[in-house]
Amino acid sequence: MKKKLLVVCLVIMFVLPVSVFAGSFLGLKVGAAAILNFPIDLETGEPFDPMTGDPISFDELGVDDLSFGADVRVNVSVVELAALLQGQVFPDGAFVYGHVGLGLSLELLGLVDFGVTAGPFLAAVVAPDGVYPLFDPENFKSFPLHIRVTADANLGGISVGGFLLVDPKVSMGQIMDPLFDPSSIDVPTTGIAGISVMIALL
Repeated sequence: MKKKLLVVCLVIMFVLPVSVFAGSFLGLKVGAAAILNFPIDLETGEPFDPMTGDPISFDELGVDDLSFGADVRVNVSVVELAALLQGQVFPDGAFVYGHVGLGLSLELLGLVDFGVTAGPFLAAVVAPDGVYPLFDPENFKSFPLHIRVTADANLGGISVGGFLLVDPKVSMGQIMDPLFDPSSIDVPTTGIAGISVMIALL
């Protein structure tokens, strides 16, 4: 069901007239992002504890269950380059990660922006004795690929919206392989959810 819904969304994005999604040719937005520290079960729409698998009620969540960071998006017509940087601070260090994605962003009648970007997801642990990347910095093809879906309401020069970051379990090298079969991608069952508040500079 989720795969069919994804296909329908992509078809709509490509088929609807460009005039409906008319927006400025060049755009730059920067802002802050807040991400829920617990993954979301896409079947139930509820967060859960990744260690035990137990569901967590939204009523139990507070500010301490969020991590904060920066969100930057550059648009040239409908093409979008987006970067998300996030971190969780602990008493003895921090866990930081970033996602840089390239894709499409469509503005519906100047009111709502819908975007889909894909690119590498890089994470690292920051400890008192150094930084430990959770990827091979010397092997780009081994970088894990993540997909981010965004929806933002435009309120003048400010936009407010949400996003979902999912892991299809493929690497950058697999995507770059001419023999890669897209049908082999697993349909994600969990995702990372967050909200962004952004200011348009262009």
